[in-house]
Amino acid sequence: MIGVEPNDYIDDPFPDGFLPKSGNTLGLMTNVGANPATVWADTKIPMMHEWNFNIQYQLPGNVSVEAAYAGSRSLRIDNGAINMSILDGWWHEAYNSDIGWAIGREEDYDDEGYQDMVESNAIYEMLEQEVIPLFYNRGADHLPRGWIALMKASMAAICPEFNTHRMVHEYIKQAYHPCVAHWESLTANNFAKVRELTSWKVRIRQHWSGIRIGKVEMDEMSEVKVGEHVTIKAQVHLGSLTPEDVAVEAYQGQVDPQGNLVNALSISMSCLESHEEGNHTFMAAIPCRFSGLYGYSVRILPKHHDLTSPYEMGLILWAP
Repeated sequence: MIGVEPNDYIDDPFPDGFLPKSGNTLGLMTNVGANPATVWADTKIPMMHEWNFNIQYQLPGNVSVEAAYAGSRSLRIDNGAINMSILDGWWHEAYNSDIGWAIGREEDYDDEGYQDMVESNAIYEMLEQEVIPLFYNRGADHLPRGWIALMKASMAAICPEFNTHRMVHEYIKQAYHPCVAHWESLTANNFAKVRELTSWKVRIRQHWSGIRIGKVEMDEMSEVKVGEHVTIKAQVHLGSLTPEDVAVEAYQGQVDPQGNLVNALSISMSCLESHEEGNHTFMAAIPCRFSGLYGYSVRILPKHHDLTSPYEMGLILWAP
């Protein structure tokens, strides 16, 4: 936190093998050996604690490996704190008007100064019109019954859903277990799938420069209603590669005033017909999800069931 001196340090839990702090003289090894620090401000005004925790280790070959975590804490929900925040992070998922307040409606402006002004005005208006009156509206018992009801509603809705138990469960289910299963699959039968995947990657890289996206056409429709679909077709030259080697996708979304696609999503295109000399026709039906101006493009990515991600190889081709 800029301008604030830490008043407490956590001792370095990894004293062996780490270099002392060295300013920026070590390049990639800068901050190796640094301790995570905490900041505690003795103040009664609203505040946010932010921190980061980095562990770096030097490997042979002049390689530095770093594991880093950044976090923040502003409230103790289980103590009845009520949230008022912009709709990002976990609050984007948790928010409803019965348990707290949202600042803005996820507007995103190019001018950061203007965005700050809009959101600060929204905060002060919300404090004046809703938050402060609710807290100070008290009856004969001098208790803010509306505020207390909001506290209880917030705790009842948030605590069962947003907790460490859920975090650990989702990490295990969505990350660790799939990684273990993938590793076991790749290493089975004396790494047979590893060798097959490596050979496939070599072949894809050798022939990737030869693929092309040709004519892309869409159904002629004068008007498309929300909920309807538009069919697009793309002529694709894969050369020595096959339709099974690639993922051909329609990338579509709304068009902003600068001509960029926003709220875009990718839709898999299926191979409708194969022709001579490595030419193929791909097709997809694009849903019209919102009203307004829409745009689309077509792209090609490598596809293999043992890839951890379609972007793993760093290869992508967009329609001209």
